[in-house]
Amino acid sequence: MVDNGQSADDLVQRGLALHKQGRLAEARLLYDAALDREPGHAEALHLLGLAAYQQGDFDGALIRIEAAIHRRPDIAKYHSNRGNALKEKGRLEDAMAAYRRAIDLDPTFTDASFNLGVALREAGDAAGAAQAFQAVLKATPANLDARQNLATVLYSLGQHDHAINLFGEVLKVRPNA
Repeated sequence: MVDNGQSADDLVQRGLALHKQGRLAEARLLYDAALDREPGHAEALHLLGLAAYQQGDFDGALIRIEAAIHRRPDIAKYHSNRGNALKEKGRLEDAMAAYRRAIDLDPTFTDASFNLGVALREAGDAAGAAQAFQAVLKATPANLDARQNLATVLYSLGQHDHAINLFGEVLKVRPNA
């Protein structure tokens, strides 16, 4: 499966193709091979962490993603995925800090804003969650998940009419939502 002549970047790309197909064990072999070629390859570390996260190994995910961040602290998706692993471990405050760091690095990275909104909602900060979901919708107006989550938090804040309108917009596109 692993061609000894391939660069670490090539191995990561092959692994990512398998990863996207859900073939995590095979992808991880390629990420490991990339690390053999280039120890500390940030994207290989990150993707190994992401695969560990997807397999429920949140400690392993954190170790690898934090190693990737150590190598490349400027990559927003690394911080957001670190936040996801922290959230799964019940470290909500740390997760929110990771999402905020991702947003600081790339204000257009709506995944981090969405994840922050979910975490804020879980922490009981409906107003903060509403702001995060509104930021997602400003950048991606067609995002139905953000629209539905915004409707939920606005309803909890007593903004029933606005929430009902948003729910109606979601139901037009997703009748079973």
